[in-house]
Amino acid sequence: MSDIVASGMPELWRGIVNTWECDENRHMNVRFYTERLFASFVRLAFLLGLPRAYCEDAPTTLLPRDMHLRFMGEAFEGQTLSVRGGVVALHADTAEVYHEMVDAASGRLSATIRSIIQHVEPKSGAPVAWPADTQRAAEALRVTIPKHGQPRTLDIAKPGRAVGLRIARELGLPVIGLSTVTPRDCDVFGRMRPEGFFARQSDSIGNTLRQWRTGFADLAVPNEKGERCVGGALLEKRLLIRKWPRAGHLFETRGGLVGLHANVHHFSVWHLDPVSGEAWSSSESIAAGIDLTARKILTPTKAMQDALMRNAVKGLGL
Repeated sequence: MSDIVASGMPELWRGIVNTWECDENRHMNVRFYTERLFASFVRLAFLLGLPRAYCEDAPTTLLPRDMHLRFMGEAFEGQTLSVRGGVVALHADTAEVYHEMVDAASGRLSATIRSIIQHVEPKSGAPVAWPADTQRAAEALRVTIPKHGQPRTLDIAKPGRAVGLRIARELGLPVIGLSTVTPRDCDVFGRMRPEGFFARQSDSIGNTLRQWRTGFADLAVPNEKGERCVGGALLEKRLLIRKWPRAGHLFETRGGLVGLHANVHHFSVWHLDPVSGEAWSSSESIAAGIDLTARKILTPTKAMQDALMRNAVKGLGL
């Protein structure tokens, strides 16, 4: 299948990759992919007849609950990007929506996101039935999820397991990140914006995968300085948001390896509230080591796979 996408879906966002949005892998960090994808929800709400859904005085808003993402193409400094999408299905107070990000110049696919969103009262988060106007508007925005937006490795129908601080300790799930939610992380309703979950995973996952990436060094192509540079790339992810943090709340991020699939690794990350012991979110991800000179996925040796699997956390999952 070609990764050049032609679509009749309405455009919901357009912009570029800024220099400061690129990370140690020299491509746009996952938090900014998701920031763009979630920014497009605002225009989708407008097209659904909810033009003030993300304003401070909004009577109702949209909250994502369950998300599946695929990352298919790196985005680099100065690259132009476009996001488009539509409605897959509308239910009583929820909807399944689909968005995809492409290079705005070439149409080359960068990422997809399939989300279950809920129509809610902004402050309490209580579900609200869709108005008749939205139901009618949704019909004009109907899309079918294409093959490239379907899951590849992860099971998106699997229900989330019991997650919390006590269970994490019982599993021996290590702490890989500690952080606090700041006011700049939050939306006009005081909730942390969805991309905050992705940002905290990005900031912490190196503490789990450092040994894995170091082991790849001998497999990489030397650059002009003779250096063998290795990084990582997220390929697929499912995130369940269980509770919405607000400014001042603490994050304790724990994560570990679930298993290996060919040349990619499968890991799970839990974002926990150390005060209540409850979970903010849980996720499963598929990622790979990449040669930063050749810009290609690296295949681990059998010895590397065996060494990594010794650190897998039994019973870990979404």
